[in-house]
Amino acid sequence: MKAFLKKTNVVVLAVVLIGILVLANVAVGEVSMRYDLTENKEHSLSEQTKETLAQLSQPVNVYFFSGGSAEDEEIESLLKEYEKLSDDIHLDVVDPNENPSLAQKYEVQSYGTTVFESGDETKKIEAYALYTMGSDQFSYNFTGEQQFTQAIIQVTQGERTTVSFLQGHGEPDPRQAFAQAVQMMEGEAYQVETLNLATEGSVPENAGVLVIAGPTQDIAAEEVELIDAYVQEGGQLMVFLPPTESEQPLENLNRLLSQWGIEPEHNLVIDPERSYFNDPLTPIPVFEPHTITQELESQQRALILPQSRSLSTQEVEGLTVSPLLTTSEAAWGETDFNTADAKKSDDDMEGPLTLAYAVESDGGTATGETKEEGGEASDETASTPKLVVLGNVTVLDSQLFTLQGNADFVLNSLHWLSGEEDNITIRPKEKTVEPITLTPGQADGIFLATVVGLPAVILISGGIVWWRRRKM
Repeated sequence: MKAFLKKTNVVVLAVVLIGILVLANVAVGEVSMRYDLTENKEHSLSEQTKETLAQLSQPVNVYFFSGGSAEDEEIESLLKEYEKLSDDIHLDVVDPNENPSLAQKYEVQSYGTTVFESGDETKKIEAYALYTMGSDQFSYNFTGEQQFTQAIIQVTQGERTTVSFLQGHGEPDPRQAFAQAVQMMEGEAYQVETLNLATEGSVPENAGVLVIAGPTQDIAAEEVELIDAYVQEGGQLMVFLPPTESEQPLENLNRLLSQWGIEPEHNLVIDPERSYFNDPLTPIPVFEPHTITQELESQQRALILPQSRSLSTQEVEGLTVSPLLTTSEAAWGETDFNTADAKKSDDDMEGPLTLAYAVESDGGTATGETKEEGGEASDETASTPKLVVLGNVTVLDSQLFTLQGNADFVLNSLHWLSGEEDNITIRPKEKTVEPITLTPGQADGIFLATVVGLPAVILISGGIVWWRRRKM
């Protein structure tokens, strides 16, 4: 009888314990508490995204065509975070094999594709576009949040600002040489295009920001007139100028910039005091106060600008010219491009030097003339002429663009030029695959402990319990 009661007690206790565990599991599931303990908050949405979701006023349907891979699970997990934070986000995880008609409707060609739809607007993002190289061989950048949030903005707001890269003067093809920059611009909801004025004959009306990046040949005088007229009428221009070995290789372009208060110098900036890993040819400039740089300064970002030239300014009536980036006082502008051992000489420009300027019209033109009331400039809806000029083009190179604050500076400049200062810039989250390196002794120790030791302990403990019960 005692044995029966003992067994009954054991069964009852087991049932009660299982019941408590089930209830606890249900309670925890209802609470749904999550803590992101990763160093760079890999599994948390940024405040910018949360604000964007809070401001949604129309439903957004999200279709994720999953193939079940680890990458697809990572993307799906992120999309579920969006759905949790907003009742206007409706996520549908689709198996394209089971629902081929939906995949055909959105022209889905590969697993891992995400489609955002709101009203008549759609945005398709393929999985390969969400991953870029990290800062080393053991890391990669995941741009999912950046691209998903901008896709939501795009399908709910419609029209995008166009960024037109000027071509025809030896400028690199932006989609090849500046692939990372183009991808992040498009991730910021810009539409990136190329423009050849010799064939087009004019700057298109939808050219939101015109970019001149690294020309090796001068721009024709007729093209300069078209660009100047575009800016005068409220256009926005961004110029990236590399160092040049001859005095006037870009005479027409230099003349255009001079009309807007910027004088490119013929030199190569060397800064022994503020440089990247003690390379004086790669200055790390100081941020000057401006809308473009204020967040970079507060977040202590660094710009890495190898092969830079300095810029000077001259006063032009009707224009506000503001320095953005300057060197240390120890820097100088080297004018001898043929020397193997650069040393400061009397012919060199003394620091501090300015590497970038922002130019904004006060209401007049670059020649100091103010248009008459009733003229085109009097239209209250007209844009303000703006320029950003940087004495560097390597900042756009794919190998450098994602380093430190390079991408943020370029994107912030675009936001300022296009009047979208409140636009969000969500940096890609770098994920690191940290390899574990073990010595032979450590590997043998882990093998003995897990494969031999742990099973042996269990067997010995079981044997002792069995032997004691047998003796009872």
